[in-house]
Amino acid sequence: MFDQLLLHDPEEGIFGDCWRTCVGNLVGAHPAGVPHFAAEYGASWLAATNDWLCRLHQLYLVELPFEHAYKPRAGRRGGQDAWTIATGVSPRFPGALHAVNYNLHTHEVFDPHPDKAGLVSFDIIDIPVPL
Repeated sequence: MFDQLLLHDPEEGIFGDCWRTCVGNLVGAHPAGVPHFAAEYGASWLAATNDWLCRLHQLYLVELPFEHAYKPRAGRRGGQDAWTIATGVSPRFPGALHAVNYNLHTHEVFDPHPDKAGLVSFDIIDIPVPL
């Protein structure tokens, strides 16, 4: 798994790239090779993400409220196919969203931010589904 390249810094006008890093981590791609969907596509970032994933990786992200995602007990099954993207409140910028990779089966969290602080809350989960 890769760490993000750009750290969110609103005072400097830098939009962090946690989302594109998490998307890249799902498909084994370095974040530099993944579009910065959140910064480049505005409100259409999820549609742009799915377009890219469909065209290049035959995947589609299904977005659900985190509490509605099926999460078996830890240790039951594992594997690369269990990784998703969870989004919630950033511990560094209250009111800002942050994304991490989350394993549905092991409940492991990989935070692409260097401080590895995770999320204040798990609000949304994006589950990759093969086409």
